[in-house]
Amino acid sequence: MPQLDEALDQLRKMSWALYSDALAQPDSRGRTIAQDVNQWLLSPDHEERLAALRARAQSQSAAADSAALQATLGEAATRVQQERCFAAVLAGYWRYRELLARHEARLQALKERLPQDEPAARQRRIAPLVMRWAGALTAAMSADSLSAEEVAVEELTRTTEQLFSAYNEERGELASSLSTQERAQGKAPLTQTRQTPCQEPHPQTSGSPKPKLAVNNRALEEVYPASSKHALFEGRTVVDASVSANGCAEQAAVYQSSGVEELDDAALRWTLQAHFLPGERDHQAVTGVVRFAVKFVLSAPLSYQGWSP
Repeated sequence: MPQLDEALDQLRKMSWALYSDALAQPDSRGRTIAQDVNQWLLSPDHEERLAALRARAQSQSAAADSAALQATLGEAATRVQQERCFAAVLAGYWRYRELLARHEARLQALKERLPQDEPAARQRRIAPLVMRWAGALTAAMSADSLSAEEVAVEELTRTTEQLFSAYNEERGELASSLSTQERAQGKAPLTQTRQTPCQEPHPQTSGSPKPKLAVNNRALEEVYPASSKHALFEGRTVVDASVSANGCAEQAAVYQSSGVEELDDAALRWTLQAHFLPGERDHQAVTGVVRFAVKFVLSAPLSYQGWSP
């Protein structure tokens, strides 16, 4: 009995913590986290079931009916575990909703700088995914068993990944259009210049007038900004690298932005420390500019465990 009482107390604390952290803005369903907590976590119906199980266990304990008591406690433990899963899923959903707000803000900031933007078309692409995501949450919070909960959470995970992927793709397209617009306007690109000595001259050339990246460069994961990973920002930055005759990147400029300044900055920093094969002309190494894409992709996808209590 003390274990059951302790578990119930922990559940109430989890629910109150969510309620206390309620976001001011409602989600796409027009609901707040407080409304979700009130509806789904330790609802009157669930409280009534748990109270009935507790009363039954108390009666069986007084009657020294150990077999029946163990069965009741097992049933109560399963019910408590499902409530814990509900709390974890709801906390996860609203955590992702907060991150999604950052993606929405980034899209809005880009849209305001593009007079040719078509927000209605973008909304038609994103709206069905948002609806599926909300539906997957409802299914996960309505599961009537732990096995059904696991299946529902797997679907919620898939829809979450698809939604963030769509936002990253939409932002990338907007950023590409904005980069094209700014080049046409003659706006200077984001640029970084080498501040450290160049490495030893590379013994080989690219075999063509243009330089190219050498093999065995530093992994992009090492410069992937932690805050961007946390916010599930992925991106593709196209960089122009000015490479000296000894294969040293002396300057790097953003040709096409990812739409996330932090990722663009990381792409330039990676470029300046990368190794290149210099261009070649008349059998001599020459300076040159090479354009290539730096792609930041999350290496660890979302998983069922991410929603576990």
